[in-house]
Amino acid sequence: MKNKIQSEILILFVLVFGLILFYIATSSVFLNFNNELILLSNLNPLSIASTFLFISITFLGLISDRNYLFFLPFMLLAMPSPVDDIFPSICLTSANDAREIFFPLFTHIDIYLLVGILRKAIISRPNNINSNLFTLIVLVLVMLVLIINLFLSSDIWDFYLLLSHTYHFRYLVLLLILSYYYSYKNFENQIFFGIIFSVVFLLFESVINTYISGLDRLTSGTLSVNSYANIIASIMLYFVWLTKHKKIKKSTMFSLALLSLVIILGTQTRMAFLSPILLLIFYSIYYLKDNFLIRLFKIFISFTLFISLYLVLVQTHSMPKRYTIENVIDLDSKNTMFKVKENSESSSLFTRLMLFKTSLEMIKENPVTGIGVGRFNRYKKDFGFKYNVLIDSHNDLLALMCQYGIFIGVLLFSLLFILPIFYYLYYLKGKMNNKLVFLFIINFTMLFAGLSNAGLMKHQVFAFLALNLIILESLVYSLKIQNTPK
Repeated sequence: MKNKIQSEILILFVLVFGLILFYIATSSVFLNFNNELILLSNLNPLSIASTFLFISITFLGLISDRNYLFFLPFMLLAMPSPVDDIFPSICLTSANDAREIFFPLFTHIDIYLLVGILRKAIISRPNNINSNLFTLIVLVLVMLVLIINLFLSSDIWDFYLLLSHTYHFRYLVLLLILSYYYSYKNFENQIFFGIIFSVVFLLFESVINTYISGLDRLTSGTLSVNSYANIIASIMLYFVWLTKHKKIKKSTMFSLALLSLVIILGTQTRMAFLSPILLLIFYSIYYLKDNFLIRLFKIFISFTLFISLYLVLVQTHSMPKRYTIENVIDLDSKNTMFKVKENSESSSLFTRLMLFKTSLEMIKENPVTGIGVGRFNRYKKDFGFKYNVLIDSHNDLLALMCQYGIFIGVLLFSLLFILPIFYYLYYLKGKMNNKLVFLFIINFTMLFAGLSNAGLMKHQVFAFLALNLIILESLVYSLKIQNTPK
C-alpha cells in the first residue's frame, strides 16, 4: 500500500512537471505578438462583462469551500465564453475557411482551478491522495504524445494549435490535484445545486443569445447547439436517476426535467432525444438477467408504443419535420427504392459521413500519435474534407484517435466514458448514500451522444465530464478508507 502511494506521488510529480512545461511553452506566445495567427486579446463589451462576472464569482468562491464547490460546475460548464477573449488565442480555422475563428491558449477554467488549488495549499495540506493508477498512466501517456507532437510541429501555427488544446491534459491534472484537498462526499448538495444553477443559467443565457442573434434554434453563446442539448439531456437523466433511487422528490425531478426538456426541444437536436433512449435500452438489456421474461416483455411493449406513437405523430403531421424520416428519405413508389432527399437534413448526414471518412484517413496515416490535438481543422482538406467551415470529427472516439493516435485515443475515451460506470457498478452501487454517486449517468449518456457529435472537443463539456470522473474516483477512495480496518 505504501509503495503504491509512493508510485502515485512520483507519477503526479511527473504530471505536474508536464503541466508546468505546457504553461511555460504557452506563455511564449507573448514573444510572437506580431504574428497574424495570434491574437493577444479581443476586448469587447461582452468579454468585459463576462470578466467582471468571472472575477465576482471567483471572489465568492474563495470565501469558503462550500462556495467554491457550488460554483465549480458553473465555471466549468456555463461561464459565458467571451471571458476567454481576454486571453491570447490562436487561429483555429484553416486558411481556406469562410470565417476566421480564434481559440484561447489559456481559459477561465485554468484560472479557477489554479486559484482553488492555491487557496487550499496555503491553508491546508492535501489529505485525499485518491488517484487511480489507470488514470495516472493514461495522463502520462497523453502527456508523452502531446510532447512528441509538439516537437513534430511543422511551424509556429502547429505549435500553438496543439498547446491551445492541451486542455484535456491540463484540466484533468488540475482537477486531480484539487481532489486531494476535498472529500467530495461531504459536499454533495453544493455540487448538486451547482449543476442546477448551471442549467438554469444556460437556459437564461441561450434565450437571450437566440433572441439577439435572431436564430431559429435555441443556441447557447457558450456551448452552441448540439453540445448544449446533449449535455442537458445527460443531466436530465441524472435527475431522473436521483428520483429513481429516492435521492430527490418526484416534484423536484419533474420541475428539473421540464426545464431540461424546454432546452432540448428549443435546440431541436435529434441526438439529445436519441441518446437517453439508447441509454435506457442499454440499461434494460443489462438488467435482463433479473426477471428476464418480465423485463423482455417491458422492452417489447415500450419499443412498440414508442414506434406506434412516432408513426401516429408523423401521419397526423404533428411531428416537426426535423424529426421525421420523410424529411431525409423518400420512398419511390415505382421502384420501391429508398431515395435520399437533397436538403439541409440529408446534407448534415452526408457531412458526418465525410467527416468520419476524413478522420479515418487521418488515423490511417498517423496511427500512433495522431495528427496532433487541435489540428483537425487545419489539415481536414488534406484528408478529403471539401467544405470551408470550422468543424470537428462529429464522433468522440474518431476525434480522439485521429488527434492522439489509436491507442491513446481509446484509453482517453475509456477514461471519460467507461471508467465512471465501472466505478459505479463495482464499487459504489448500493454502498454509498450520496447524490454524487450517480454522476456516472451523465458521462455514460454522453457516450451515446458522442456517436454523432464530438462533445469532448468542446472544452467546457470535457471539463464537466472530467469533474464527474474525478468526483467518482474521490468517492471510491472515501469508501475504501471507510472500509479499511482500523
